Amino acid sequence: MNRLLPKSLSGQFILLLVVALVVSQVLNVILLMGERQFIARTAHYETVINRVVEEAKELPEFEESDLPLMLVAGDAPRGAIFISQINRAALDDRGQAQEQYATILATRLEAAGIKPLSTDARTMGFSGRQPPPPPRGRGGPRGGPPGKGPPPRGGARMYHPRTPPENGGRPGPGFEELVLSAELEPGVWINALAPYYATEAMTARAFLTTGLTLIGAILAAIFLARQIGKPIRELGRAAASLGRGETVEALPVRGPKDIEVTTRAFNTMQERLTRLIEEQRSTLRAVGHDLRTPLTSLRLRAEGIPEEHGREKMIAGLDQLATMTEEILSWSKDASAMEEVVPVDLPALLDSLAQDYSDQSKEVTFLTPTKSFILKCRRSGLRRAIRNVIDNALKYAGNAEITLAEEQDHFCIQIVDDGPGIPADSLEDVLTPFYRLETSRNRGTGGTGLGLSIAQSIVSAHGGSLTLSNHPDRGLQVSMCLPQS
Repeated sequence: MNRLLPKSLSGQFILLLVVALVVSQVLNVILLMGERQFIARTAHYETVINRVVEEAKELPEFEESDLPLMLVAGDAPRGAIFISQINRAALDDRGQAQEQYATILATRLEAAGIKPLSTDARTMGFSGRQPPPPPRGRGGPRGGPPGKGPPPRGGARMYHPRTPPENGGRPGPGFEELVLSAELEPGVWINALAPYYATEAMTARAFLTTGLTLIGAILAAIFLARQIGKPIRELGRAAASLGRGETVEALPVRGPKDIEVTTRAFNTMQERLTRLIEEQRSTLRAVGHDLRTPLTSLRLRAEGIPEEHGREKMIAGLDQLATMTEEILSWSKDASAMEEVVPVDLPALLDSLAQDYSDQSKEVTFLTPTKSFILKCRRSGLRRAIRNVIDNALKYAGNAEITLAEEQDHFCIQIVDDGPGIPADSLEDVLTPFYRLETSRNRGTGGTGLGLSIAQSIVSAHGGSLTLSNHPDRGLQVSMCLPQS
């Protein structure tokens, strides 16, 4: 599930806002339709109550033998107003008593000069079940013969125009009926059956309005997310470039206040780091020049010392000190990342290195991959880092095997030898400058303990990592993983 979610901040913001908008619009439509249903239902029932009052004021002459007597037959299949000897609202207890409608009916009748003995009201809902039909009297409307006589007074429709469909007389879901009853005289009731569809259909206008609202809000969210996300993406790219040692121009300060503060802090940090590195570079350059002159002078003087006074040992010590000085200056130069970053074909670079060693009759092999790997890096610096690792393998194992693989968003260069390896508790220590393993890697074999340190500094300046491990079947395995971008 997490893999389907957007990874970027702007994507997550847009998704969250879209979900929130959709949910809020759905709830808004539900509440709106519910309110519309309530208003329409109330208006319909008010109309029915008023019609009952009008019919009660103009009741025709009738005898008890004429009951039940139909007063109004509505256009709806079940709609009717009639007089009977029963309280139709209390006849069926399936529905829900509606005291407010009973009170309204009593109040309206009293206002019309009719004092009912009692009133009753009930609403009943149906879900496709066949409700009982209204009672039929011996006479048609106004007591005439069935199917004959004048139509009910005020032949206009009494009910809501959205009447239930004729599905074999069975109303569909959402159909409900209001039953009103008022006792006008002892044992004489005026009853009204008012069918109504409580379910309101979503109109095209409602869909269009909701859709346009969602589209407008989503477009605004996309624009806002891009405005917020753009400076963050620029900041991320600049931080990655700075981590690889590249020269990064100051970022433009824009966006929301929080992002402006972060961008200013990044620009300040970058300026201070650049100034600090330049100061260190100048200091080391000055120290290097200052050391070269006295070392050369001391070596010239040492050559004039008689052999019996240890001339050769003194010269060897000065040569070793000069070598260490050059290595330190070289290491600081690589760590300062002065070289420009350019696209490099890694397989071609590694194959060229392997060929150079093979021309010198050294056992270095490279397993060429089937596809190209292009990496933006400092070509000379990376070449030196790889050479240092290969030289280390040749010095202590006599061979080196190079492989190149792609792992997620990194290119990994692995160099494996068949040597004795390194004790597990010293794998990290050998990356420390001037650290040497006295038992197998000492000054007698050459080196100053800076080869792997320089390689690690170069790889770190590219934003990558250098790790050492002992191969289960062979010797030391060095992995240099560099980010693809």
